[in-house]
Amino acid sequence: MGSSASSTNQVSASPNGKGGKGTTTHANTAQSSRIPMYTPAIYDTNTFQKRAVSPTTSQSSSQIAEDVVATYLRQGSHDVSPVSRPLTAESLADLGRIGTMEARPWVFTTLSPPRTPPTTPEAYRTSVLDPNASPSAKVAAAHAKHSPSTRLKNAQEIASYVASHGYSIKDDDRIRVGAHLLTQLSAADNDQVQRDIVTNPDTRDAILAMAKQASTNETIIWVANAIGNLVKDPILAGPPKDHLESSLNSEFPAPRLGSPQEVELSDVEQQRITAGMEPMRDALLHLAHRSTNAHASLCIARAMHRVVVSNVLCGQRAFGTQRVRKALLYMSSRTQLPSETCRWLSKCISAITSRHIPNQLMFGGISQLRDVLLPFVLVASSTESAEAIAGVFEALLVPPGGCGAVGAGGDDKHTRRNGQRDRERLQPIVELFSIDDVRHALMILSGFRPSSTAIIISVANALHELCGWGVGADLLSHGDTMRTFIALMRQCGNPDAAEAILRAITRLAATSRSLTPAYCDPTFRDTIIHLGEVWCSSPEFPGALNAWCCAVNNLSNWDELAQMFAVTTMRQALIHVGKEIHTAELAHWWCAALVSISVRADNKKVFGSNSSRILLCQLGRRAAVTAEAVTWIGYAIYSLVMDSRCCRIFQHAQMRTAFVCMARYATSADAVTSLCNALAHITHLGNGVEDGLAGDSMDHDDGGPMDDYNDTMHQQRRSSSRQGSRQGGRRPDSRNGDPYGLEVEVDEHGHIDSVTLNEHIEAIFSTSDVRDSFVEMAPFTTTSDAATAWCCAITNLIHNEPSRFRFGSSTLRDAIHRVGRYVVSADAAGAWCQVVGQLCVSQENRPLFHTPALRHALYTIAIHCTTDTAATSFGFALAAITVEHENKLFYGTTKGHDMLVKTAAFVESPEAARRWASAVRSLSVLDDNRVLFGTRQLRDAIVMVSYHCTRAEAVSEWCSAVKAICIKAESKRLYGETMGVRDALIRLAKHAWSPDAVRALCVAITTIAMDSDGRRVLMTCTPLANAVALLATHATSSLSLDAHATAVKLFQSSSPTTLAKQMMSKERRDGGERALSQSQDRSFTLPQELSGSRGHSLPQTQDRTQ
Repeated sequence: MGSSASSTNQVSASPNGKGGKGTTTHANTAQSSRIPMYTPAIYDTNTFQKRAVSPTTSQSSSQIAEDVVATYLRQGSHDVSPVSRPLTAESLADLGRIGTMEARPWVFTTLSPPRTPPTTPEAYRTSVLDPNASPSAKVAAAHAKHSPSTRLKNAQEIASYVASHGYSIKDDDRIRVGAHLLTQLSAADNDQVQRDIVTNPDTRDAILAMAKQASTNETIIWVANAIGNLVKDPILAGPPKDHLESSLNSEFPAPRLGSPQEVELSDVEQQRITAGMEPMRDALLHLAHRSTNAHASLCIARAMHRVVVSNVLCGQRAFGTQRVRKALLYMSSRTQLPSETCRWLSKCISAITSRHIPNQLMFGGISQLRDVLLPFVLVASSTESAEAIAGVFEALLVPPGGCGAVGAGGDDKHTRRNGQRDRERLQPIVELFSIDDVRHALMILSGFRPSSTAIIISVANALHELCGWGVGADLLSHGDTMRTFIALMRQCGNPDAAEAILRAITRLAATSRSLTPAYCDPTFRDTIIHLGEVWCSSPEFPGALNAWCCAVNNLSNWDELAQMFAVTTMRQALIHVGKEIHTAELAHWWCAALVSISVRADNKKVFGSNSSRILLCQLGRRAAVTAEAVTWIGYAIYSLVMDSRCCRIFQHAQMRTAFVCMARYATSADAVTSLCNALAHITHLGNGVEDGLAGDSMDHDDGGPMDDYNDTMHQQRRSSSRQGSRQGGRRPDSRNGDPYGLEVEVDEHGHIDSVTLNEHIEAIFSTSDVRDSFVEMAPFTTTSDAATAWCCAITNLIHNEPSRFRFGSSTLRDAIHRVGRYVVSADAAGAWCQVVGQLCVSQENRPLFHTPALRHALYTIAIHCTTDTAATSFGFALAAITVEHENKLFYGTTKGHDMLVKTAAFVESPEAARRWASAVRSLSVLDDNRVLFGTRQLRDAIVMVSYHCTRAEAVSEWCSAVKAICIKAESKRLYGETMGVRDALIRLAKHAWSPDAVRALCVAITTIAMDSDGRRVLMTCTPLANAVALLATHATSSLSLDAHATAVKLFQSSSPTTLAKQMMSKERRDGGERALSQSQDRSFTLPQELSGSRGHSLPQTQDRTQ
């Protein structure tokens, strides 16, 4: 087709029967290539008829396309200028029609793999000339007949021509043809060669030159589509980090936007790729400022998006400029933009700003972009458009680390700290988007039909970030947002979307200041329950399960919502979700949700069921493999068993097995505290019966959330009532599979015998493996609260002799001593002393505590016994240990004396007074100890304690202690010459209502007053004599009668006249204490006829119920 005037470029043609092949040689190129060509022929694209004579044999559609390209290449050699070898109008027009229909730009669509080339003229017209056909179809039609090597050479020829003549292309027609030729580069099968062509500086500069010359929307569309075609794949991406030392010519998988395979590149490589993107960026900016219609904006935004995502790291760096922002705002601000244009503009902004804080601040930190994006929501008419528009809000608001699982323990502290810092940097954007219009826009997107997972996740992530600050949280604490969440949950189609929605709900519940009453809607509750059962109950998606538990946990922290969640369906959903939990972290958050929702007393009755016990015990066996999981499982059990009826549900052998399993992993103080608190509450005797009634029923679920024992007794009581009988009976526990086969006593009124119930509890839990579990937990009992719980749990298991014998071991004693190091509070001190006292009740265990270490620990812990309960426990422990004769002398030390004096100040109840006096009596029995305890300090402490001896048992112990000390003559003198001791005896006489108390009081008076006239005069005063005379009523035993008679004789032996004189002188010396005593005891004047008699009744003012 035409001769060449240049000697360096020769064109020859050799026709043949099928259409001859020719060879075109370019001598001035870097490498020679011979491109096979068919005989050229020009066709009229309207009639599809030849306009030149050619061989009669018809040519295929692929041959026709090749002829056109060959014609252009032969006329566009590198060494021929546009003047000496101009393109003819005919060839230019025909070439321009390839990819157009009468010079109309084809509509860019998503690229698809090359298809089979067409074989008929009609197929050619459809695939090549159709403006809606994909570029890959055009390339397939034009190059299908060539081998891969030939197609590669063709692409190199096209690139060389554009790079050499791009600056000389001035008119729109040639720019359009050059842009079309650039689209042919997508035919290169080798990605590495395509990468080399695009990254060639000459090619990029030529593209920039053509973009600067483009002046019409048609030309702008052609150039923008050419750029989009060149980067249809991420060909600008650098190699992986592990292969940087290798050649850049090696093939590698290119990273995608947001892909976890995206790797960091070296600084040099990033600069190289960024520099390669800048010419294309400038070219697109020139096109953007000259474009005047929506379709041109669509093509520019699409090309810009593809350049950015070709290498996200470098693309965001190259396009994160104010010029790009200005261009995007310019194209987005046009009125009545179609949905597809809004889609690509949104995708372009998302690609530039996603997870890149500088770009997020640059684009999202101004209100103009926000105001431009809001109308996009109303324009969206397809799911793809809605996805892109929702993605803009997500890209601008979500920090680089993503939303993350709220409350999850998978991220380390460093990651969470960085995420919090990034959110603080993005706070201005969040505040800028915290307006009603944005909330309404997200609400519209949440209800878009048909929806998709991308829309749901993007909207949920945007809501998650908006509610992270005070302004956004208050904005979203509205009924509209609740309806938005309901719409999202109803359209949720997979666990990932469910996780995103629940993360947003979790954060809103944690940050909102007024979540109620807007969210107190049963529809909202039922939707969350349905979402959990459908999408959050699979172990394959732990993130969704974890997010559901966190959402329920945070929502239940609001009292109104916790009350709303107290329904049977929520319990069933919790059980359904919990059955799929097999990891410690999921068990942690599931139990946290149960704890939050069961805080209210009424909720415990709903969630405390047999199924809850079974599931919690299963979690304790299979998922409690970390201290944190043990902690929260223990908290969940403890939260339920605080209700007495729920407590009876957990008095089961399953709970013992779970406790033993969890104790192995209770390696923190919190874990020990929660686990032991739960067991202590289960085994506490007071929790076995509520108001003494055994048959109180509760709502049922799969057998009823009530104890099996109570169910049995309730049925038995109903059966007895129908028979007209109210007799009690014994019914074995046969339903719950109790291996012990225990029976529970029930009286005629349906009340449980407390002794029998206590034996039942101890039979389940007082085992050697439970004891060993306490020994295993002792090294981790390192806080005062943990020590309290640990000791209380043991104490509740050793109330009978077999249990004390089973727990009486040297290993447990050493564990008790170890735990005692961390006792620094009154509660812990009382609990520690209580467990020591309970063990020492057994005679076999007392020798175990005959050690200097335990004695030192006991007296050291006594310093912290600063409450009445702690003082009671200390006296109980000391009295129980010193029952043995060897221990009396061992524990009778100066430090023991000082601790008794110290704890006396905190005795405030009759029980504490009795225990304290019992310890003093036990230690004062030995002669060596009487001298030690016969001090003024202990005497004053004994007088102080007497004020709280308001029961007969306390009176008996107090008097016995005084009697034991006063065996020594020095002690007699010390106590007998003290007005406080005499006044204490007068007070105690009012409460000596038992024979033992009468005997002890009379013996104490006789012991003090014997062998000394002075002491006798002091002790035989009229008020005391009157009080002793009244004790005759309670002297009902032979011993008490003898002691009472001896005391009466002692009073009668003194002369009234002498007694009065001596008493007056004594009162003057002691400051008139007797005057006060006489005024208090004036009503106790002893009648002569009642002296030494029996049968006198007490005054009616006395209360005998104490």
